[in-house]
Amino acid sequence: MQSIGADKAKTQKYCDLAKLGEEMDAAEQKKDQKKLDELEKKSNDLMAQLGPDYAKLMDGLQSVNAESKEGKEIGAVMEGLDKLCAK
Repeated sequence: MQSIGADKAKTQKYCDLAKLGEEMDAAEQKKDQKKLDELEKKSNDLMAQLGPDYAKLMDGLQSVNAESKEGKEIGAVMEGLDKLCAK
């Protein structure tokens, strides 16, 4: 994940992915399946561009206890990336 923060292009893709996540939530609430499918494709494309480490992290994130040492480390890294998006 540090490689994303060190690469401005990847950081922008990470931030774009975060925005897409918010848009996907909104489309899901509106039950707009067409929009959701479109956003999901964009999201998958961005995840592929971020690389296999990002995809692996996201897949494993659901099985990690947020209160564990590993969970807290992952949370801290993601928090740092999120702060880069706020700029």
